[in-house]
Amino acid sequence: MKFPHRTEAQLRKYAEEMSEKLVERAEKSENEIERSTTPEEKEKLFNIAYAAVYAMNWHREHLDHSQTQIVMDMAEFAVQQELPYANTYQTIYIPLSEYVGQAEKEFKKENGLERW
Repeated sequence: MKFPHRTEAQLRKYAEEMSEKLVERAEKSENEIERSTTPEEKEKLFNIAYAAVYAMNWHREHLDHSQTQIVMDMAEFAVQQELPYANTYQTIYIPLSEYVGQAEKEFKKENGLERW
C-alpha cells in the first residue's frame, strides 16, 4: 500500500475537514447525533486526525495494510480517551478510512496502476 506525497498544508486541510463533525452516542436510543464540533472538540479531533495523516504520509513508502490499520486504530483510541461520548468509529475511523481509499486511488492513478 503506497500513498502519494502530501504537503503539510494538504495534511492540515484533511485534518481540518475531519475535525468539523462529531457523531455523539445516544444514551438511551439508537439515534446518534451528528453535529458540528465545539472549538475544544475541534482542536482535539484536529490534533488526532493530523497525527494520523502525518504518520501515514511520513511512512508512505513502507506502509502495509496492517500498519495503516494500526494508525487508524490508535486514532480511534485517542478520540475515545479525549471525547468519550463520541462514536469513535463514525467520528474518526470512517473519515480516515476514506482518506486512505482516496490516497490509494490517487497513487494508482499517478503511477498508471488504475486497473490493479
